[in-house]
Amino acid sequence: MKAFRLLAILVLLSLPAHGQDNPVPLPQPPAPPPMVPNSEGEVVDKPICFNVINKAPYTVVGVFSTNIYKTKEGIEAKHRANFRLETGQQTNFCSLGPFFAGRKLDLTLRSLIPLFSCRTAITGDIIIYGRRKDEGGTDTWAACLK
Repeated sequence: MKAFRLLAILVLLSLPAHGQDNPVPLPQPPAPPPMVPNSEGEVVDKPICFNVINKAPYTVVGVFSTNIYKTKEGIEAKHRANFRLETGQQTNFCSLGPFFAGRKLDLTLRSLIPLFSCRTAITGDIIIYGRRKDEGGTDTWAACLK
């Protein structure tokens, strides 16, 4: 019985592998992403889009800004996008960067002065919250993504 198993194993090992005469090319592995997501100042080829939703019971005004970049003239600058959202309104933003580490942008909510600011990832919806204070005024903030 042992001789039969050994013979069967030797016969199987000596058979040519399937497709050896006509090898099938292996598919190419996917290309690596253009940049490492944690790199400071990253700029991407395709825009990354996200929604901003106002859940505050009043209109909010804010601005998204990118990391610093140098213009052709050598001047340091940032891309900025202002927004104004009524209660319950949402809008869509897209950015190519340059991002802060982790594909983040700066968000500032303001009136005449800045009310709230954070550095947020743009991997999902950014929700703005607020409440009216009993003594007057408001508290306004956003759920910034890590």
